[in-house]
Amino acid sequence: MWFVTLAALPAQATAQAAVAEVALAALGAHVSQGHEPLTALKLFFRSRLALLLLDNCEHVIAAATELTAALLATCPGLHVLATSRETLRLPGEFVWQVPPLALPALGQETRTRGQLAALAACPAVALFLDRARQRAPALALTAENAGSIVAICRQLDGLPLALELAASRIGILTIGQLAERLGDALSTLTSRERGVSPRQQTMRATLDWSYILLTEAERRCFRALAVFAGSWSLAAAEAISGAGAREEATLAALEGLVEKSLVTLVVRDDAMRYRFLEPVRQYAAMRLAAAGEALVFGARHTIYYLALVAGAEDGMVKPERERWVALLGEEIENIRAVLERCRAQGDVRNGFILASELWRFWMARSWHSEGRRWLGLALAGVALDDPLLPLPRRLAVPFGAAVLAFQQADIATAARLMARVLTLARANDEQYYVAGALMQLGHIALRSAAIAQAHAYYRESLALRRTLGDRWGEGVSLQGLGSALLIGGDAAAALPLLRQALAIQRELADRWSVATTLSWLGRALTEAGDYDAAERSLREGLTLGNAIGSHIAASNCLLVLASHAIRRGELALARGQLAEVLDRTVVNGFWLEVNLCLHGFALLATFVDDHARALRLLGAAETQSGTLQLARLPHTLHTQLRAPQQFARARAALGETASAAAYMVGATRSLEEAVAEALALTIA
Repeated sequence: MWFVTLAALPAQATAQAAVAEVALAALGAHVSQGHEPLTALKLFFRSRLALLLLDNCEHVIAAATELTAALLATCPGLHVLATSRETLRLPGEFVWQVPPLALPALGQETRTRGQLAALAACPAVALFLDRARQRAPALALTAENAGSIVAICRQLDGLPLALELAASRIGILTIGQLAERLGDALSTLTSRERGVSPRQQTMRATLDWSYILLTEAERRCFRALAVFAGSWSLAAAEAISGAGAREEATLAALEGLVEKSLVTLVVRDDAMRYRFLEPVRQYAAMRLAAAGEALVFGARHTIYYLALVAGAEDGMVKPERERWVALLGEEIENIRAVLERCRAQGDVRNGFILASELWRFWMARSWHSEGRRWLGLALAGVALDDPLLPLPRRLAVPFGAAVLAFQQADIATAARLMARVLTLARANDEQYYVAGALMQLGHIALRSAAIAQAHAYYRESLALRRTLGDRWGEGVSLQGLGSALLIGGDAAAALPLLRQALAIQRELADRWSVATTLSWLGRALTEAGDYDAAERSLREGLTLGNAIGSHIAASNCLLVLASHAIRRGELALARGQLAEVLDRTVVNGFWLEVNLCLHGFALLATFVDDHARALRLLGAAETQSGTLQLARLPHTLHTQLRAPQQFARARAALGETASAAAYMVGATRSLEEAVAEALALTIA
């Protein structure tokens, strides 16, 4: 094998002879008198079985290609391995992409010795630790620094050079400090080691080297693509980079960036997507700003994504809902970037319109807190009577904000916003929003234990939906009315309404509504004593909820399934189901479900005679109910399992004084402490 590095050859060296001279010098062969460099190389390799490794070809790509083609044509025993940021494009060339190092999983557990060992074996982590220990030999991977090391590796996208440069800063920066500084990776990733090529001493120098080798069209495209966050489609690249230019020109420039390893391919089943590795994205953003093009390309990015999401709110209640969820999920990082740009630039109207289209998506993905933040900013920036905004958009923002608030048990905010929606919709004869607001006000009344008022809202909403011919709305209104009857204690009357709702929702292929209705149907069947049918509905609802990412529907199915498990004496199964509910709901702020889960753990504790824990959890749950202004509505966990009798038994076992003390301890605990108390319950 013969190794030839072309790194020191100037980019101006375009002649094949210049590359051949470098190769001859590296091989130790001398040009025979009267022979040109290429001829000498042919004579050298003609009778040899050899591998020639040409390293760093990208800056002299044309000359390297010519040399390789000439040698292969006359030297049958020669194979050439060329390293380059773009291919040689020769016949018979086999391209081997060198990907970044594999990354640790986001949120990877690092509490045990085995988990830390698994993390240390991850290629990106292993390289970082190896190089960091050259600076700090005593460095150990611990539960305390593991999170920061994971963040460093992920922020640098597993790029070996970036990881080595980052590790070289250990000794003057702690692991935590290094992780915090990688938002500006180009300044942080430097090395003072001697004997290293100047273009590899800083991340910026390495990228400068690549940028210089681009054509002017590729440079312009590279800068334009810096406005993207995450990945992007070819259509998006053409809209932002190629506005006013032929689509073929953008595709050619993008292809060049991919071939030169500045843009990474993201393979999808239906279409290819593209992305920058993070250090490259930061460099592209720096070049974009320096060229004074950030406003132009940023505006195109905003316009493109406003057009992309147009119709999402309406589409999310139709059969194409799943297509919308998939599309918006793929583009969410770019959508967030546009929302942030609108906020930073004071573009309140475009931010308002974007948020108005997205609230159902945020709900479908259980991203309630994020959705409420953006909807809240939209409401703060625009008056709802602004005539420059279409009325449906003005109604969608407070409507969506109210729904998300309700699902996070912020009943007061939900009621206030939904009342505004109803008033504005009635005043402008927007009957679809009138029907929707009535249904949501029914939910709010039901949560507040105003069951008669809830019935009235649901019935008015149902009648209006039928008048409008709104099948989707008819289904959800039937579900609401059935749930009101169930909460009111009439499971027999609730069942036919819930079955009607389910039939409509199945007809419309609305899996999100189906999952929710199945949770209510399972609960109604449980209350009616038909446990086998209830179990089937709940398991179908759980499977569907998991498939579509509806944590609320899945959690409500699990809560009732836990009551079934307790009734059968399968206490360990019930504990696992309740723990899963907490895992799903705490992080998403679904406080009603968290509260029901705490009640469930308290009840479960009574069945294993852990009476003090039971009363502490009961104190925490009932105090939280008061804090959230949650009415103490009957739930299957309680009605089916004789909760009052069970807690009375716990009090009798402890005695009046100890019972009161345990309850008060729980009542003073934070939510985090109460959740930890619940999860500490063990089942023998």
